[in-house]
Amino acid sequence: MSILLVSAVAFFFLFLASVCDLKNGEIPDKITLGFASVMFILAAILFLNSGNSGLILNPIAIGVGYFAVAYFLFKLGQWGGGDVKLLLGVGLTFGLLNALNFQWNTPLVPYYIVYFIDLGLLAMPYALLYMIVLSVRKPAVYLKFLSNLKSKSIIASILLGALAPLLLSIYTGLDFFLLFSLILPLFVLLSVFLRTSEEELMSKTVSVKQLKEADSLAQDLVYKGRKIASKRDIEGLTLEQVALIKKLAAQSKVPSKIKIRWGVRFAPMLFLAFLLTAYAGDLLYAVIKLALGLQA
Repeated sequence: MSILLVSAVAFFFLFLASVCDLKNGEIPDKITLGFASVMFILAAILFLNSGNSGLILNPIAIGVGYFAVAYFLFKLGQWGGGDVKLLLGVGLTFGLLNALNFQWNTPLVPYYIVYFIDLGLLAMPYALLYMIVLSVRKPAVYLKFLSNLKSKSIIASILLGALAPLLLSIYTGLDFFLLFSLILPLFVLLSVFLRTSEEELMSKTVSVKQLKEADSLAQDLVYKGRKIASKRDIEGLTLEQVALIKKLAAQSKVPSKIKIRWGVRFAPMLFLAFLLTAYAGDLLYAVIKLALGLQA
């Protein structure tokens, strides 16, 4: 019963977050923080009823770990602030489910790692399709992509991704590794395309008058050596920052136009990866089994 309740709560908040993200491009704090708060309260109630310290310690450990990973990705500019807070709730949920002896279908690696594997395998085709649709409106993205491919580091990554599995296949005698000689170079190409698309498509210049709370800057805004707003602020612009920027712009002390960024609507992927990890298992393991079956 407890497992069903925890799962239902997680499903509700993740579904709601996905709808809001797809509709508005933003996930309200009342959803992300509400998700984490409700899950923590559930863990505390279950702990008090049973006296099992794992019911509170496990969710906190996994939740903090997931938040740290998501915050790191945010700092790299890959995720939005709403995604970071949403993943905290996912981590708390997984930790609580594990403490309740949930049966994971993750034979290769622990469930808390499998989630990120499943998320990566789901996210790449999703993000690629997302970017292709957007790039139709700006074909110059493809020219920039081809230009970026000339980078020596990119070429080296592609060659390494192709050769390393090939050498492993020769060394071990397992043809299975040949599959990764195709997958890894493709992964590099997709990553370069996504990064190029993000630089070209996922930002826009707007009038300072159009700025609003929670907008994310594409670059730091500095006035007289003091950083007024940072592109790494997890919450985006505050109302006070918006008011200050508008005031300075009216006095011609900062530009009247500013570049803001927006990201891929990623909450649906966090939701689908949650369902996949909890109720299907390790997607990579399924691919490996399929490849070995074909090899046999």
